[in-house]
Amino acid sequence: MKNPICSVDNKPVLQVGSAGSAVRALKDLLLSSEIADAGVAGFNVDDSFSSKTQTVVKNFQCQVFLTADGIVGPKTWKALCADSPVDLPTLRRGSVGELVTQVQRRLDANGYKLGAVDGNFGPRTEVAIKAFQSDNNLLADGIVGLKTWNALSRLRGVC
Repeated sequence: MKNPICSVDNKPVLQVGSAGSAVRALKDLLLSSEIADAGVAGFNVDDSFSSKTQTVVKNFQCQVFLTADGIVGPKTWKALCADSPVDLPTLRRGSVGELVTQVQRRLDANGYKLGAVDGNFGPRTEVAIKAFQSDNNLLADGIVGLKTWNALSRLRGVC
């Protein structure tokens, strides 16, 4: 069953010190997430946004390629309700930038060797993506689209 807060249009921005039913809904989402690591000692479902909650939120944000600031705003809510990365661009050979670097780090930390982690999506990154896609029963086209982003978000080791 989907968390009722996911059907609310204007969800509140939450951060350390926030309290109330929206915090409880947030924690329920984090605990039910296949991506979030809610195993932080002392993390429990209550109405208080503590530093432990912030740690779990930051980990989730990192896992779904968001800025890990520990503040739950519209993008974090959207990703939590989908339990997947959202609104990310398609990456392919020739792409450059921080998201490419994050993908490269995630692949490298999980045994997909691609040479330099440099933010440039070149031939070695493409080969690593294809191997990752093949290992995850995805179309091995070397393009990071929605299904590949989703699978990448479940890799550990860099957040």
